[in-house]
Parts: sequence; C-alpha cells; structure tokens
Amino acid sequence: MKKILIWIFCGILLLVGVGCAGFHFILNQEAEEGMHLYYLSQEEDQLIQQHHKVTETESNALITELYALQCSLPERNKKELKLLLPENVVLLGFSRHDTLLTLDFSGEYREMSAEREILVRAGMVRLFTQVSGVKRVQFQVEGEPLTNEEGVELGSMTAGRFVENSGKEINSYLMTDMTLYFADSSGTRLVPEERSVYYNSNVPLEKVVVEQLAKGPRESGHEPVLPSEINILSVTIQDKICYVNLDDSFTNLMEISAGKLKPELAVYSLVNTLTRVCQVSKIQISVNGKTNVQIGDMELNTLFSQNPDLLLEETESVPEEVSQETEPPELSAEGEVE
Repeated sequence: MKKILIWIFCGILLLVGVGCAGFHFILNQEAEEGMHLYYLSQEEDQLIQQHHKVTETESNALITELYALQCSLPERNKKELKLLLPENVVLLGFSRHDTLLTLDFSGEYREMSAEREILVRAGMVRLFTQVSGVKRVQFQVEGEPLTNEEGVELGSMTAGRFVENSGKEINSYLMTDMTLYFADSSGTRLVPEERSVYYNSNVPLEKVVVEQLAKGPRESGHEPVLPSEINILSVTIQDKICYVNLDDSFTNLMEISAGKLKPELAVYSLVNTLTRVCQVSKIQISVNGKTNVQIGDMELNTLFSQNPDLLLEETESVPEEVSQETEPPELSAEGEVE
C-alpha cells in the first residue's frame, strides 16, 4: 500500500511542481554520477550508506526520485538492512525556500522511538542535502513543525550537524541517563540534576559529560559552574583516572560569576559528576595542559576525589521555584541534535 501511495505522490509532485518558483537547481557533476541512500541496520542502531544511480537532474524531480528509491530496499542487501522510515510513515509533501527544504510527514512519524527518529533525521538530512542548492532540511508532521517533548521546535538542520568535527560521520547514537552537579542559588553547595542525553557513539562519554556541564543547568534555582564559552581541549580516561584539559576561561570563572561562586564548586562539579557517571576514581584538571594553576585559591596540581560534603542535603531547604521536571533527551554538542 505504501509503495502505491509513494508513486501516486511522486506523480503528483512531478505534475504540479511542488516547491514554488525558482525550484530548478541542476545537480552538480558529482551527484550526476550517483548518490547515497540511507538505511538502518537490523538492530536499528546504525545508519548504513548505499550508493545508487539516479536518473533525474532537475532538483524538484530528483528529490521525488530520491524519496521513491529510499522507500525500497536494495535486492542485494535485503537481509542486512531495514528501511529508514517505518512502513506506515509517508512523506505528504515538500517545499523549498532558498536553500531550505521542508519535509512534511504523516502523523505516524511521531510514533517512532526516540532512537530511531534521530537516525531518520540524520539519514533524511544527509539524503536531501546531496541535491545542489539544498543546504538545510527541516521537518514537519502534518503541517506542524517537528518539536521535542517540551514543544520546542527543532528547526532546520544541515548535514554538518551529523558530522564529527574531525569529519568522521556519525552513524550511531547511544543514550545515557546522567546526574550532573551544578551550584545552588547561594553558590555554596552542589545540587544534582538528572538528564537523559543521546550522543554520538564516536564521542567518549566523559567528554559528553563535560559538554553537558558547560551547557549549564535547566532547573530554576540551579546556577552554572562552567563558563558557557569554555573550550574543552580534551577529556580522556586512563587507569580509572579522568584527565580534563580546559582552556583558560576556566580560571576566569570567578570574574564571570562576580565572585558569587565558591571556587571549589567549579572543581567538584566536574569531579563529582565524572566519578559518578563515568565510574572513575580520581580526576586531574589542567588548563591549557598545565596543572600548576589556580582557580580562586585552589591549586589544581593534585588528583581530586569525590567530595560528598559539598552536596546539598535533601533535608536542607530548597528554593520553591526549583522544578523537578526533567528535560527531553538531546544530542551532545558534537553532532548533537538539540
């Protein structure tokens, strides 16, 4: 049934020329030789790329052709692959404005698991940004912008959003629940915040943790412990010790917080979070590769262990405005879909 709908849809698009005037870009030379289609592994945890010849050269017709090809499995790999889109999810239409392509899917799109939906987005963005003139893709479901669980629109995405800074493509994602420690409203104690994060499997978990701390808290009454502009130079684990190398904005934290934040909170936010999430025993923090530096009156030239004394006890008063709701899953900054 889906195949019949696909070909009816394709015929209508070719006849009416969906996408408005100006939707007539021609493929570049590389695209003329063939394009990549995207499928799922049998476990539905990885994108598989397959090369395929195409016949259309005008962009409107090419988008239609790519979608039709994407909805069937290659004969030689039927046992190893799954369709990217579930059988009951149909592309209702598409439109284009300048370099932005908007895809409108049927309501069944919302029934996908979060893990598969992320891979679908990655595959669809990669698929259609191969068309010359299309640089960004945004998603709609029955005419409404795709949103996360909190109702925040996801917006448009580029293929680069699903590529590592090193150029290594992101083909699979993992999810983890983590407890992050931020400062309380007084800047003197650490408070926990639960977060679920989808992240690129090529990025070490320990780096994802530091990235999430740098993004800051989501709950009211919680204060950031790292500058938002901090550059994470490296995060590695060896022999149960996590080595965190940050740029010198880490030492300027006292100025940024106007002296409100106790220096040890910035240090032990990293230490308590990493030891809990990554199951390491000690943390070494360096700035531009050096440990003989200070943050406030604290020396960094030591190995730090977890410090439960800085945690706000449950029996202590908590500001009334603190929300106990958790945010929806997201991707880490590198290749993360937020």
